[in-house]
Amino acid sequence: MSQKLSTSKENLQIIQEASVEIPSGPLKPDLAVISQGRVHVVDVTVRHEDMGYLEGGHKSKIEKYTPLLPILAEQLQVSPGTVLPLVVGTRGAMPKETFASLPDLGIRDQVPS
Repeated sequence: MSQKLSTSKENLQIIQEASVEIPSGPLKPDLAVISQGRVHVVDVTVRHEDMGYLEGGHKSKIEKYTPLLPILAEQLQVSPGTVLPLVVGTRGAMPKETFASLPDLGIRDQVPS
């Protein structure tokens, strides 16, 4: 993922697996991506593709990492962005929310039209 981001045409700063302390304990997202003066938290998860697990994985990552955004933004002296969960099913499926997150990261060649 970080290789794909680093080759995008966007001017991005990528921080891999930074451990950040929040009031409820430490969090370690896969990536913190700084783009256009905002920090985004990117975390990849693989889930089974049945019974709503893909959508549940997306929702759980947003709930988990949203409290991290203002802390990271303050530490990095940028504005808070969004949590961009990249959820992939065990057979390769991705929910529409994952596809919607890709352009925010400067990845446009994988987005279905």
